[in-house]
Amino acid sequence: MHPSPIHRNISFATIFLTVLLLASCELRLQVPPAPDNQDLTKFQFEAIGEDYLVSALDEIQAIADWAESFTNASSRSVLSEASLSKKMTLAKTATDTVYIYGQIVAGGYGAVVTERYAYLKGMLLITVRKTYGKENGHVVTETNRYASHSDFLNDNPQQTNVTELFGRQKDTIVTYVLRNGRLETYTFRLPVITKVVSPQDGSVRVTTRYASGGAIVSKIDDGSGNLIQLRRSFGQADGSTVTRTEYPDYSWKQVRTIGQADGTIIRESTSGFSSFGSGFNTPIGRPPILNCRPETTHRSLASGVGTIKPPKIPFPLPPPPQCMISENVGKTCLKHEPCTRFLASGCGNRPPVLPPASAS
Repeated sequence: MHPSPIHRNISFATIFLTVLLLASCELRLQVPPAPDNQDLTKFQFEAIGEDYLVSALDEIQAIADWAESFTNASSRSVLSEASLSKKMTLAKTATDTVYIYGQIVAGGYGAVVTERYAYLKGMLLITVRKTYGKENGHVVTETNRYASHSDFLNDNPQQTNVTELFGRQKDTIVTYVLRNGRLETYTFRLPVITKVVSPQDGSVRVTTRYASGGAIVSKIDDGSGNLIQLRRSFGQADGSTVTRTEYPDYSWKQVRTIGQADGTIIRESTSGFSSFGSGFNTPIGRPPILNCRPETTHRSLASGVGTIKPPKIPFPLPPPPQCMISENVGKTCLKHEPCTRFLASGCGNRPPVLPPASAS
């Protein structure tokens, strides 16, 4: 019995699908795996000078936040060493993990190192930043980016840059950027302002960055212009970085961090409240200085008992004295208007004359 044409077509279709499936499996098996070394050159993480400045300051302040988290706000001075774990977790999310540890870099500076593992469009990205201070308040951040574990272990970064920033007079920030073997200088004479809107609650934070007294200042306001905090950051010659945070209630906290050769990080923290004479003194206006004769009215004692008699003055009484008041007050008294010591504003009104109290 010969098969019908319909059966022959089904058989040919089955054979064709089977061959096609096997071929596709063979092709899939022959596809090479994704290379371990991805190309990071097509990604540009910092494009202009402001990007390098903001990125470096964000790193400095993230280290300060981490150091503050180990201290109690009421403590005046805390010194601790991260000796339990030389590589500690700074932050961890579902896709990112950041470690932090200490290191001595070229020049003998004690740097704080952050090591971030993240996935950029499905591709592994390892970012290593070394932050340390230098003489004259300078702060340096070295950034290396790796596309694989093997590149990281062999110290073969695909992107590198070195950012050095410091404050000059007249609120000017100077930023040196070394990338691709070329040194670039950015001078910011006007504040660098960024605005961030939180995707969770829609809150707004406006950060204004400028220089003051050799330090880099980051002033953070809310959307209505109310101060949230003000931070001053600068470096020191031993490699340490210092960040002082000031709050609207005049409290402050200052942290100093420096990396060690064994991977530990020394953190020092001080905190307190600002007071007069500590940099937040507010001028207090002095009351006018009055030069007047004693008054000749009877005054009762506070207890209501007895009276204080004025001194005997020969009659007739002299005319009321002219009020003498300092020039800086800018007020004058009416002619023949006696002065009173009961009013802080000067010679406005005369106090009421109280009748003599009878002795009990």
